[in-house]
Amino acid sequence: MIPQTKDGPLIMLRFALTCLLAGSTALAQTNAGGQKPPAVPASAQQNITTTADTLPPDAAVLTIKGLCPAVKATGPSKPGSCETKISKEAMNRILAAVSFGDHPLNRVTTRTFAQDYGQVLALSAAAHEIGLDKDPSFQDLIQYLQARTLADTYRRYLQQKYSKPTEEQYEAYYKQNIDKFTRMQVDHVLVPRIHPQLPRQQEAEFGKRAEKVAADIHERAAKGEDPHELLIEAYKTLDLANPPRTDMGPVTKASFLAPLWEQIFALRTGQVTELDSKPAGFSFYKVSSRDVIPLATVKDTLTRELSQRLAQTELEELLSNVHTELNQEFFDSRPIGTPPLVVPPRAPLHTPANPIGQKPPPAKP
Repeated sequence: MIPQTKDGPLIMLRFALTCLLAGSTALAQTNAGGQKPPAVPASAQQNITTTADTLPPDAAVLTIKGLCPAVKATGPSKPGSCETKISKEAMNRILAAVSFGDHPLNRVTTRTFAQDYGQVLALSAAAHEIGLDKDPSFQDLIQYLQARTLADTYRRYLQQKYSKPTEEQYEAYYKQNIDKFTRMQVDHVLVPRIHPQLPRQQEAEFGKRAEKVAADIHERAAKGEDPHELLIEAYKTLDLANPPRTDMGPVTKASFLAPLWEQIFALRTGQVTELDSKPAGFSFYKVSSRDVIPLATVKDTLTRELSQRLAQTELEELLSNVHTELNQEFFDSRPIGTPPLVVPPRAPLHTPANPIGQKPPPAKP
């Protein structure tokens, strides 16, 4: 339930809300007639490589030409002379707001975001000019986006809260999941059901012989004989070539599907699983040795997994008493996927005096 960040839709929601809520603030940051950041002395500019770290906080990192800020300079301005600048400090705050989780935006995504942000601010200003921010449907959208983003903020809060588990939490999780940290030496013995060089009509007879041989070596392996030597013997008896190695090397819970791992994990050293009949043949596993990986060895790799588990547990506890009920008379009355009908206003709420990108009308004589 904790979003990991292949969460494109969530990022887009955050982006939309950030632009909608921060639009007016960003537009008011600077203008063509406003104050400029203090100039860096020429002596200080020599032999300096400009990077994001060396730029001062008030340095403009995004300039949107042709977009007038919300707070205009006194006096008339020439068409196209306006520009809005976003400082490094402001851009860092915006990027931090949309970069939830452990996956910050990379350089390519950041550039694309900044370019799109400039267009969004321009369209946001146009919407303000004609009063769309007063439209009831806009207020409904803002209410949903605010609630959705606040919910995501709470999820991020939980992630940060449990980003550094305590020693007690490490030990409790380790003991509860000891099977995940158990390492085994396992042999896998598989006696083929089909001989590749025999005709099809002899497959059934060969399969019966193979099953009998597999049952014999399965019993002998349980009594302590070496699984690989037994498989070599079985291949000779069935006139098969090139027996594979049986040693699977060190294996853990991640090496098997859950049902098979449960069978293997239940074995003591030297024991074998039941003989299993499969389309490929007759197989069983034998545990040669087992040990437990110390907590100190896996502790660093556990941090992310444990943090997510702790945050998810608290989230599930919070939501355990929350239940959603739908009025079927409402939801069954329209086809699935058809949105409610939204009736736009009959006329603009008000007409902008000077729409973005257009010259003001000439003065009447």
